[in-house]
Amino acid sequence: MDSAHLHWADYRDPQWGGAVPLGTSRNRLLRVNILGGRLYYVSCVGQRSTARRVRQDAALRLIQATLDAHALPDVDLVLSLSDRPTVPRSAVAAQPPPHGVPLVFAYVQTPRHWSVPFPYATFDPRRWTPLFRRLGEHPPLASRKQRAVWRGSCNSLCDMLKDGRGACTPEMLDRLRLLQHASRCPDLADVALTKPHGNCRGFPARAAVSMAAHAEYAFLVHADGNGFSGRARRGARTFDGLPLTFH
Repeated sequence: MDSAHLHWADYRDPQWGGAVPLGTSRNRLLRVNILGGRLYYVSCVGQRSTARRVRQDAALRLIQATLDAHALPDVDLVLSLSDRPTVPRSAVAAQPPPHGVPLVFAYVQTPRHWSVPFPYATFDPRRWTPLFRRLGEHPPLASRKQRAVWRGSCNSLCDMLKDGRGACTPEMLDRLRLLQHASRCPDLADVALTKPHGNCRGFPARAAVSMAAHAEYAFLVHADGNGFSGRARRGARTFDGLPLTFH
């Protein structure tokens, strides 16, 4: 666990941008201990890491909420707060002990990396009560609009291809393909951008859909962008387009 905490730091593959090389300890992972039913941790947040602090606090609240509801044994764990893969299989295979396969919980899992899936910061338990309060009453599934709804930006993995790290291909533009297909079937899909984007030229922006309005539709569409969701599913492949998912 000490090796996972410090040796791997917040490793990032070079093609993901903002690469952190192997063995870097300036950006350590979140270390968590549960001892005698109490939560202890070693922070991985720097003085100017606002986004990292938000994720760390959310992860700790989720663990504490679990600890409040269940009796847990003493445990020592390490959690990566990055939305990029952390422990590459290719590098681990060449590492002798104690830098062998480290047990690291993470938001992202791909076939090329070792990781144990952990809920993202949006699972912060403080979010859910006010969220459902705003949602209010919503119709049963059978009486909802028999259409698929999606709103979002046109962000894609192409936005991360900088400094000569590769060329944008049509397979990376899942959201553009969603817009193209949905435009041919307006009776089946209510799909639109919330703001203009160069990769989706020709599709005008429309207003976002509230949580309550989402609940009026029978189908919600998830289309991968360039955030953690594009790599969170088992079987995700680096810089490869993924099938659209209908929920």
